[in-house]
Amino acid sequence: MKKNILISFLSLALLGFGSCESPDEINKIDTNSNSGIMQLTATFMDGTGEFTVDTTVNKYPFSDGEVVKIIVPWFYPLESNNETSIDKMKIKATLPNNVYSSPGFDIIDLTKETPFTITSPSGKKITIKITGERKKSSEAMIKEFQLPAVGLNGFIMEANKFVGLVSGGMDLSSQKPKIKLSFHATIDPDTIVAQNFNNSVIYTVTAHDGTKQVYTVRPFSPKKVAYGIRVSSARQLWFKGLSEMGLPAADHMTTSIAVSGNYLMINTRNQNNVYVDRFSGEPKGNMQLGSIKGSLTNFFATSDEAGNILICNLSPNAGANFVVYKFTGVTDAIPVKLIDWPTGGLAIGRKMSVRGNLNTDALITVTQMNSKIVHIWEIKGGVLQSAAPKSSVTVAFDSNWSNLADAVAESSTYPSKLFVSGYPSSFGAVNPDGSVIGLYNLTGAGYNSNFIAQSLDYASFNGAKYLAQTIVALYGGANNCHLYDVTVPANLASAPKDPKLLVFSSPANVVSNNTNATGDVAIKVSDDGFKMVMYMVITNFGVAAYEFDCIDVDNIFGE
Repeated sequence: MKKNILISFLSLALLGFGSCESPDEINKIDTNSNSGIMQLTATFMDGTGEFTVDTTVNKYPFSDGEVVKIIVPWFYPLESNNETSIDKMKIKATLPNNVYSSPGFDIIDLTKETPFTITSPSGKKITIKITGERKKSSEAMIKEFQLPAVGLNGFIMEANKFVGLVSGGMDLSSQKPKIKLSFHATIDPDTIVAQNFNNSVIYTVTAHDGTKQVYTVRPFSPKKVAYGIRVSSARQLWFKGLSEMGLPAADHMTTSIAVSGNYLMINTRNQNNVYVDRFSGEPKGNMQLGSIKGSLTNFFATSDEAGNILICNLSPNAGANFVVYKFTGVTDAIPVKLIDWPTGGLAIGRKMSVRGNLNTDALITVTQMNSKIVHIWEIKGGVLQSAAPKSSVTVAFDSNWSNLADAVAESSTYPSKLFVSGYPSSFGAVNPDGSVIGLYNLTGAGYNSNFIAQSLDYASFNGAKYLAQTIVALYGGANNCHLYDVTVPANLASAPKDPKLLVFSSPANVVSNNTNATGDVAIKVSDDGFKMVMYMVITNFGVAAYEFDCIDVDNIFGE
């Protein structure tokens, strides 16, 4: 439906007695041979809309005999499909005092040229003709760009007609984009066609009037913030209940996770482990564990920075030796027995962490139950240095932990500081000899004896060091994960809710039947260094993924 535009021409009041106008201002229309009009606009009959003169054709003030054209958009509102018509218009003008026009208020047809006579204080007359034109939009822009299937937004550099993508390791080979264009513009190829955004993709945007602009969409490396995680960048990538991934919903067996390449492996005792797309949580397959599969033999799992997976047994319940197998990835069906250590009856295997790359240098840390002892194995040049631990460090906590404790090394080489979390003991950083660097005040952070601060993981990201931790509740309480900036390990002794220390806490998940109070956490930094994802599993509940980035969105292209 067309919307009519009513136009009127408003003259200002005549110059009154005692005016401050100078003779030059009063006589300006005479001396310059112009209309004196300083502004001319059109509005709809209902007062909406305000359209102006085509200043590429007309310049203020208008000259005698000039044809003045007002531009009216083809559609109004611009985003609608309501076509305008210009056979009835109402305009308003700004004139100097003591200057008037004839005719005055009027309804005119802007499809024609309508004359208006402007009279100056001295009586000199100048005539202009007012007309109009409906004009199609020439704007051909990509305003927003998204890949909704992977939750990825593009960064648009309009000056270069460029859309940059930061995948963080995601496969973008078959994605259908969601693109917001200028109103009434079209795009080719159509967005219903999937594209391989791992490479450059060219789009042509055509405006309503036929104007064309060509955009390039491709992965790029943006400018980073000066340090660590960009504030407010945290977002939940996905959450999946265990049954959604083909796992038992509540049998107390799903207790650990490992990241390998673009997969997240979920270790469930006594079954071949499920692995999922780590960016979406969609199931992709099952690891073939062979003889390793068992309630006590694939007891716990973790991974190194290169995606190698370690799976250990529970000793001495599964036998006199503590055994660890190394898998190169989720499809490795021929694992290597990495550690086979006769413990002499020591109880270990409920938690295990690795820092570094098992193919080069790494430290494997395993806590001993009902103690304050952390056992450390050293890998140098991809070779395990001894079947027995390199060292067994007694941590200087006030009390022993019980079954559930975890430790992760700060460095991939020996000796290293350690981060240790044990229930019902403490959580903090210690020196290689076990002396305390800084203890975190769990009570001050709001945790009581019903909460178990246990699984840990550690990563370097954009010049900062981060420690992830699960908080698991006994007796059906809330469970969540936290991320700490431990670039300075002693800061763990600072105020527990200091945002410079505690940089993120996930939403709480209430689980009624996790009676063993088990869970795990893992961090993965993307190969391009722009994104970091923290994964959390809560036994008998599900798995969540939280993404962080270091992209300087206020100076994305480093201009």
